[in-house]
Amino acid sequence: MTGCRKGHDHRVIRLMLLIVVLLGCSFDTVWSSVSSQTVSPSANSTSDASSDASSNSTGKACNRPSVTYNIFKREGKPDREYAVYLPNNSNSESADGVVMIFHGYGLCGGGWTTDDASRALADEYNYIMVTPNGLSENYPSWQNQGSNTGLDPDGNNVCDSQPGLCYDSCDCTEDCQWTHCEDNDVQFVHDLIVGSEEEDDGFENSLSDIITFDDSDLFVLGSSNGGMFVWTLLQDSRTAGLFRVAGTVISLPHCGYGLPSDDSVLSTPVISITGKTDETVPPSKQPWPGDASDTCTTGSDGDNYKHVTSNHMLTQWAEFSGCAVGNTTSFPDVLYSPGTAASDDLLDCKTWCDNLYGVTEDGLVILPPYAVDCAFDGGHEHPAYVTEAAFSFFKGFPKLIGLTNTDAPMDVPTSGPIDAPTDDPKDADCLSTSTVLHTKDKGLVPISTIKVGDDVLTNSGKYDTIYSIDHKHPTKRTNFIRIYIDTKNTSTGEKQENNYDFVETTKNHLIFLADDGNGYYHHPVPAHSITIGDTIKTIMGPRLVVKILSNVISDGLYNILTNDGTVVVNRGGVIVSTYAALPFYDDDRKSNDGYIMDLFGMKLMTYQFFYNTILKPYKYVCNTISLELCDLGDNEERILISKYGISIYNMVLFGKHRYGSCNFIWSFLITVAIFTIRIITFWINTVALVSIFLVILWKMFIKKRNK
Repeated sequence: MTGCRKGHDHRVIRLMLLIVVLLGCSFDTVWSSVSSQTVSPSANSTSDASSDASSNSTGKACNRPSVTYNIFKREGKPDREYAVYLPNNSNSESADGVVMIFHGYGLCGGGWTTDDASRALADEYNYIMVTPNGLSENYPSWQNQGSNTGLDPDGNNVCDSQPGLCYDSCDCTEDCQWTHCEDNDVQFVHDLIVGSEEEDDGFENSLSDIITFDDSDLFVLGSSNGGMFVWTLLQDSRTAGLFRVAGTVISLPHCGYGLPSDDSVLSTPVISITGKTDETVPPSKQPWPGDASDTCTTGSDGDNYKHVTSNHMLTQWAEFSGCAVGNTTSFPDVLYSPGTAASDDLLDCKTWCDNLYGVTEDGLVILPPYAVDCAFDGGHEHPAYVTEAAFSFFKGFPKLIGLTNTDAPMDVPTSGPIDAPTDDPKDADCLSTSTVLHTKDKGLVPISTIKVGDDVLTNSGKYDTIYSIDHKHPTKRTNFIRIYIDTKNTSTGEKQENNYDFVETTKNHLIFLADDGNGYYHHPVPAHSITIGDTIKTIMGPRLVVKILSNVISDGLYNILTNDGTVVVNRGGVIVSTYAALPFYDDDRKSNDGYIMDLFGMKLMTYQFFYNTILKPYKYVCNTISLELCDLGDNEERILISKYGISIYNMVLFGKHRYGSCNFIWSFLITVAIFTIRIITFWINTVALVSIFLVILWKMFIKKRNK
């Protein structure tokens, strides 16, 4: 949908005017003067647009002699066309990514691959451009939510007029229908990229037949109607996980279609760029930026379609993506710079999301915010510098193995079907790939790169040696809890550079609370028992819990073991245990307060004490004899001593579950056993120290005697 989305007669008049202008103007002058009417991509050729829009074929309207289209064939469905541009005249294997670009209403994909400015940008960023054509009778279009039904989710019209834009391929029962009904565009994109599950699917010329690409290197950009289609792709479970990053230009969903209804949809980083004075897809009520509390606005171009305001859309998307959104009655106060000379001066960008760290194979990189709302001084047009800003945003997100710190989702976008996450009790003591640790020699380091023998910051405020890695599985998809904390110190009022930080753990991993209302906790509690308003203990002081996401899916889980059983994680310095609570079979309450058992209502032993005790012999072996004995290398299995600890624990649980009346006996026996271990360990250490002291004295005596 472009600024040309009025009655078809209006477009004919405009196209005739364009032809007249073309006869007397150079290409560059034409583009700068009429782009607001053609809504061509980047510096797209207006002659291309006019010839496309005046063509009268179905699905073929964008053909022109200078463009070679690949014809994607599927049995029983319309043939679909797409053009491909390889940057720098190279082969597809050397490119840094693939940008799939969806054109505006009445335009075509080939305009991008033949336009010099677009090709120059693709060459500069080393991106392959894949530009499909929409289907059309007179005006190629893409189906976005509500466009070919003319209705919002509540059954209300998506416009305030009778524009008469319904296609003959649709039933035309509603006044506001305005895109084709010949094919399912979302399914087309899915099939083009992924193909069918059947080995002999009958598909010809799918994307992988034409170019070689990594399915994690796909980006998507859409302009006007094509941008609205991008919002649809990002909210549909068939396509939401296919793209690493997305960009939309002068495009917003129709009112009522702001967020996906499918819980399985993963969020995608998005930059949205709109024109401040756009009358077709207004980003706000005029004058821009309107009121922050506005959620919907109506165009004033005669068609009068209704769209979500840009601030509301990007606020919703930021919240959906896990960003810590503040007061929604005001605009975000975090500014974003696209990083290109023109766009930095010409775009006003804001976001609720802080910058974050990305974990790559080469270490940590700083990433752009996850949801960015930009606007330029102009109407329904697509200047070249807007495309460059989108490409720059794409470039800011390299291929990741995880994300960490500040307000962004940890979910790494993946292609294809989403594997079900695990919730294995054996994984109870794990941190996610998003975790970074404070090391003595290397600073902040992703937990995935940590090795036995590294020195990391712990609760003591000192660096402690990692004597073993308890769990390491880089690819296992797991459910985590993400706990956001305010970086403002609740005691001193001092605030860190970023507004928020978080910690991401499995639900039973132990985290230290700072204050229970009567003083400080001296033991940690399971992550799932923490609530908003609690105060987390960090190395820099207490921090308030401001938000909790209870079902974050991420790939990779890790856990380390330190001598005092604690470690400081992420930039916020959150203090977590290296252990986890395992819930009782028939009494969940006891697993919520950090205690493993009690007698007659009296709290007896914490998980922290329990694991610190049973691991003492193992610590002694690792630290005294050799760390190499406790280094599993790349082995992903749990260490023997942890299995032993869990076995002891489960033995108690099993006995309690099976012999409920013997609760006192089991608790008493395990308590005696653990305290016996403590006493034996104490005397072993004492004897060892005394022996060493006596040996030193003996050597000194012999040495003195020999003199």
